[in-house]
Amino acid sequence: METANDRRQLFRVDDTAILDIIAVNEQSLQSQVAEACFPSSESFSLMRNIQLIDSENALLLRSIHDKTPEISAYFLSVNKKIETVAAVIAKQIVSEHANNIAVDLSEGGIGFQSNAPLEIDQYYAIKIWFNEKMTGVAAYVKVVACQQLDDDGYRISCQFKELSEVDEKLISRHIMQVQAKQQRLKKELTD
Repeated sequence: METANDRRQLFRVDDTAILDIIAVNEQSLQSQVAEACFPSSESFSLMRNIQLIDSENALLLRSIHDKTPEISAYFLSVNKKIETVAAVIAKQIVSEHANNIAVDLSEGGIGFQSNAPLEIDQYYAIKIWFNEKMTGVAAYVKVVACQQLDDDGYRISCQFKELSEVDEKLISRHIMQVQAKQQRLKKELTD
């Protein structure tokens, strides 16, 4: 029988990502999007715009697929080419300045290790770059736990706040992709 913890783990993955985090006040959540809290980044803007275009065109693509699946398949392959080129460009720009860290990601929040403590109940803007496809999320989080570790670091647990529908879908899709990849690797090891 599946427990609540088992179900919770279905939507949680261990992954690596590049993170930027900035303290904000609670009023920021209502007055501006989280992305505005960070200096302008051409690579992040490029990937975000591609994600927004994908989201805006999802219904149209489904409609095309219902009428002419071949054209829909062609559009999907062109889209994949564009995403691949954009990811390579973004990865070249981002990897020069950033470090990957281990993250524990769910649809409700993110956990990671930090060199400095973050204040519990404090709000932060966080920019997350997922390495696999260089997709990015800018969101607000609230720190719900900050535990000191033996190696002088801190284990930080954050809950997403005011997450846009596009970012919710992106995080959900990323979790499913990571889980599918982990299942494939697990199957390859057992075969």
